[in-house]
Amino acid sequence: MSFTSLEFIPFVFIAFVLFYVTKNKARLFVLLVFNVLFSLTFVSWNIIVLLIFGLYSYFAALKINKKGIIIPIILVFIFFKYSYYFTGNILTPIGISFYTFKIISYLMDVYNEKIEAEKDILVYLNYVMFFPTLVSGPISRFKPFMESLDNKFDYKKSRDGAFLMFSGIFEKMVIADFLGILVNNIYGNIELTGIYVWIAIFLYALQIYVDFDSYSNIAIGASKIMGIEVGENFKTPYLSSNIKEFWRRWHISLSTWFKDYVYIPLGGNRKGEFRKHLNTIIVFILSGVWHGSTINFLIWGLGHGLLQLIEDYYFKFYNTLKLNDIIKKINKIIGIVINYILVSILFVFFKISKFDDAIDVFRRSFVISEFDYINLGLVEREWYYLLIMIFVFVIIELIRYKHSMVSLITERNIIIRWTVYVSMVAIFLIFAIYGSQYNPADFIYKHF
Repeated sequence: MSFTSLEFIPFVFIAFVLFYVTKNKARLFVLLVFNVLFSLTFVSWNIIVLLIFGLYSYFAALKINKKGIIIPIILVFIFFKYSYYFTGNILTPIGISFYTFKIISYLMDVYNEKIEAEKDILVYLNYVMFFPTLVSGPISRFKPFMESLDNKFDYKKSRDGAFLMFSGIFEKMVIADFLGILVNNIYGNIELTGIYVWIAIFLYALQIYVDFDSYSNIAIGASKIMGIEVGENFKTPYLSSNIKEFWRRWHISLSTWFKDYVYIPLGGNRKGEFRKHLNTIIVFILSGVWHGSTINFLIWGLGHGLLQLIEDYYFKFYNTLKLNDIIKKINKIIGIVINYILVSILFVFFKISKFDDAIDVFRRSFVISEFDYINLGLVEREWYYLLIMIFVFVIIELIRYKHSMVSLITERNIIIRWTVYVSMVAIFLIFAIYGSQYNPADFIYKHF
């Protein structure tokens, strides 16, 4: 069941109602039923792998006495995640990358005595299988999830969650899928070179952000409706002026997971300059291969690690300069532009699976060509729609940089709120991909 399928909203609504009309064990059982039903809408054997992971880690945590307890989970994860690339006949279970990391964080926290092993198997299985975050995160932690299971109905939380969920669907259907069609048209046409390729490179960076941000907003919103907090996953990453800041704002649940369970255990920045840089490179290489097993994902991860290393030395010099506030603000704007360009270029290796094909994209990008939007496969109305969309996106990101868009809308008076709601619905109906051939594209991160 996709988040953009017609049945998802009534599924969440029924789960929400039954969640709040039940208490204690009955509530846990009801939630587990919905988690299982959601999982069963994918390939049937997904639920078997999910249950094996869940049951193994539940009993392992009760008897945990060494870190090696996570090795079987990691080995099975590696088998499913990467054997397909070598054998071609193993399907990766949906969501395995995300619930594996949830389980590892739980086992590590139990081992390090940050939390106690959960004795109620219904509580733990609901954590592992929680349907809003099952497929593509965010990667939640056990303690805040467990503590929110017995909450009482909170109108404000549920209202904000519903708005956030619809905002995510709006992002996906109105913006991300439109950008995806345009990007794929350019990448798929080898006759388009020069500026067309650069448009695709920059728009893909925008597409993957909006696509994954939309998924995260739907997941966070659906969780929030039931009063369950799973944490923010994106915070205006393209307004970052350097790569380090970018990773504090991009896929926050993943970057903090690597920080807490890889970077810090390796020694973090506590063992000298060389070890700090080595640990950073290791983290980003692991992040790359976590996304996929091809050389391109390794290059993508390594590229981000090397950029952080270079930035460390640059800022050591930059911070010695005595610059006034105006120059610093100008440099920040320049940094934002440069950072977006670098991130976009590295995303070529994320988009293209084969190394030779990625190099060909860069080769095509340096062939001089004249621009005409018609060659993008757009009519005049669609071209202006693209420009307006990008302009509005930038304005909204600037607002989101300092304010919560949810609070700005849901806490206004009824006239403003419903003007926004109706406008969003109208735009959705006019511009979203729908109708008799309704077939929204998959979320990009569903494949990781």
